[in-house]
Amino acid sequence: MENEKRGVGQSPLGLLDGDSGGGVFGGGSEQGKGKPKRSRTAAAKGKKDASAQAVKKRGRPTGSKNKDYDEVVVERSRCKRCDSPERTHYYKKMRYKNQTRRWTRCKMCGMCRIDITVDL
Repeated sequence: MENEKRGVGQSPLGLLDGDSGGGVFGGGSEQGKGKPKRSRTAAAKGKKDASAQAVKKRGRPTGSKNKDYDEVVVERSRCKRCDSPERTHYYKKMRYKNQTRRWTRCKMCGMCRIDITVDL
């Protein structure tokens, strides 16, 4: 029944058999003309096969040692308003030439403060 409406030899898209639907947007017989597309494989780029090359792992080398850092005892910073040493976590950190600034808040009164440490 549907074939009678469309006509014999037509696809559901309304194209005749053998017509690929070319035209303004391509996809027709014009697509094959011109320069052939270059493949993007490793062989086309002139590189060796990836399986033939030794794969180098990324990241820290195995067997590398940790750096030793000096430990310094620092007096805990206090809130200027309520003199409490309790604070929230540091939510921002910036390094300048020889100092580190860390932003935090007092847990008791909520005052925002910046803890500054000097690196010598």
